[in-house]
Amino acid sequence: MAPAMMVAATNYASATNITGETIRVTRNVIQNGFPESTGVNANVVVGPGTELPNFGNLLDIDIGGNTITLTKSTSNVGFGGAPSFSFNGFRFTDLNDTIANFTSFSILSQTNVNNVSAANLSFTDNVLSIDLGNTGWNSLNGSTATFTFATVSKPSIFALFGLGLVGIGFARRRRAGA
Repeated sequence: MAPAMMVAATNYASATNITGETIRVTRNVIQNGFPESTGVNANVVVGPGTELPNFGNLLDIDIGGNTITLTKSTSNVGFGGAPSFSFNGFRFTDLNDTIANFTSFSILSQTNVNNVSAANLSFTDNVLSIDLGNTGWNSLNGSTATFTFATVSKPSIFALFGLGLVGIGFARRRRAGA
């Protein structure tokens, strides 16, 4: 029985892939000195192609299996603005709580983008946040930043739990026979 469980664990333990999941994308803003998440919101189903072209008149947003790519698509992209209103980044939320908990969030690559580092990224169990408040995007269209994330693979956790139970069963059987 143990070998079959090991095969199941191997089959289920795979890379993060959120294709088909629903994500809420929120453009975060600072309004009168206070953070707000009531900027532009969009609920998207992750699939092929760019999910949000020219989102909030700022960037194209493409969410892949385990990546988020932000691409400057218009020449009027500006971060910051009048003192009462400024753009502060994006938040990506698992809308239906169907994605396993996020366990990491990092920068995969960037082209013609300044001051984006790990300090600009944060995550909780079901939210990924990118703070772009003090970053610089080259005036060229096509400036990009790609971020990658990982989740807990729930099926592999259950498989490990099952293997533990099998081990306890063998230990009890061994003691009973001694």
